[in-house]
Amino acid sequence: METSDTKLCPFCREEIKAKAIKCRHCQSMLVHSSPQNNLAQASSQAAQKQTGSLWLAVPPLVLAILCFVALFDIASWDGDTFAGFFLFWIISIALGIVSVCIQNRGRGVAIAGIILSCLNMFLLFAFFIAAAS
Repeated sequence: METSDTKLCPFCREEIKAKAIKCRHCQSMLVHSSPQNNLAQASSQAAQKQTGSLWLAVPPLVLAILCFVALFDIASWDGDTFAGFFLFWIISIALGIVSVCIQNRGRGVAIAGIILSCLNMFLLFAFFIAAAS
């Protein structure tokens, strides 16, 4: 019989103390097995993911915009300019992917940075192919 100071184990259905962490009959852990605890853990993880900073999501977009603006003056590029463009492109893609994987806040900004970075590299290759022919 279940009373106010006892409850039934969800695994073996034996009577145990209400504050029990582990069932004395089947040795099952009760703290992580209750649906209320699982729901509380999931909501706290979602809240942690939502409270991320925009400082991880904004730089990919800013770097992608800088790369895009640099494409307007591609005729005067030298090796150092190309290396800087490529470095900004790699950092923008990497930070965007990390931001999308780690947090939900600013996810759209990070995705926009990734898309613009990919567009930048496509345009750079198109310019080089057009210049070679």
